[in-house]
Amino acid sequence: EMEPIRITIGAGGETIPDNPHEGEEFGYVVSGCVKVHIGKEIFVVKEGETFYFIPDKPHHLSSATGAEVIWVSSPPSF
Repeated sequence: EMEPIRITIGAGGETIPDNPHEGEEFGYVVSGCVKVHIGKEIFVVKEGETFYFIPDKPHHLSSATGAEVIWVSSPPSF
């Protein structure tokens, strides 16, 4: 019911924006720093920190400096 993936985001890169859907999202920043975009809100998450949200708004990650993230989605969507 969950799908963990490892994402590498290059400097100035971002993930493909995902539309709202049922389920949950969780992430752990292995290295670097990311911005988590959820609707119009942006949250900064640094190396060693986690994020969690209900994906009821458009969402994606971006990184100015590059980052590696473990991202877990439920239900699987990748």
